[in-house]
Amino acid sequence: PVTWDEPNACPIQVDISYVNNPLLPADIETQIKNLIVNNFNNGSSTFPPVNMRTTFYVSQLTAGIENLGVVLLSQTMQTVTSGSPVQSLLLNVVGTTGTTGKPTINDDNINLITV
Repeated sequence: PVTWDEPNACPIQVDISYVNNPLLPADIETQIKNLIVNNFNNGSSTFPPVNMRTTFYVSQLTAGIENLGVVLLSQTMQTVTSGSPVQSLLLNVVGTTGTTGKPTINDDNINLITV
């Protein structure tokens, strides 16, 4: 028989700080979150989808967010369970069973701060 280990989820948190501008659409936070989740999971023209054993730079999101008309002040990310905010992560996380974790992201783990 063939057996395999399913990788554990390794949730990633992204923190984005941007300039509050009344000219931005009312749903700008939804647009930013959708862009991040879609790029993270499906890739885009500027980078491939995020997978295990890849390095993901939060700056890879910059162009897409700025194309929405947002002026960025800062961007950081970290694993949800531990770690300090950083500009890049080598996504090679060992899960609780010793398997490599699969990086995941969802709306709840994207923090948007307007200044």
